[in-house]
Amino acid sequence: MSLLYTRVVPDLLYYTNQYVVNSVSNKFKIPFPPTFSTEYLINNKSFIRLLFDETWESTLSNYRYLFRQETDLTSVPETLRRRMMIYPGTSRYFVCDSDSALLCDVNVFNLQQDDINMLDVLLQYRIDSTSVNITTIVYDDLGTTLSKLIYIYLVFKISGDYTLFDNSTPISSSIETLENFYESFISDKIFIYISSLGT
Repeated sequence: MSLLYTRVVPDLLYYTNQYVVNSVSNKFKIPFPPTFSTEYLINNKSFIRLLFDETWESTLSNYRYLFRQETDLTSVPETLRRRMMIYPGTSRYFVCDSDSALLCDVNVFNLQQDDINMLDVLLQYRIDSTSVNITTIVYDDLGTTLSKLIYIYLVFKISGDYTLFDNSTPISSSIETLENFYESFISDKIFIYISSLGT
């Protein structure tokens, strides 16, 4: 089977690196992704940041989920250019730097409507955690793994309830990098919470 192309997304690499470096339960289990300066995350409002950054500024009232392929590789951080050389003929670099769907028009992570709906609720939570009501959302009606993970995260953050996560079987698919990192991120947050209870 030939590789069509390899997606390199700086937002995912940066925020997963921050999570892994600062994690409590997984620090020595997950290899560190490459590191680089946030200056390369232009107008830093990607949905990936929304997922992982618990210090999202309340003044940021929207997020982006569409990307564009950057063809000028001189603007790519050196550490990421080296990473792209693993598959030099198939690497594609995607950035999320505009609200315009005319500029950014690639749904790199194939987000579905349930994902967008739950990201909207997560944004509302990040802006004002007291304004979110998730009692009308039915977990079993969510059609994607990412939307279910966001729901689990929100239930945990709002009420301290992690029973939907209390299992030994991973929720995310073994081939979905974003889902795997986000599930690990949630697991780490729950681990920290349980550890703080001291029981």
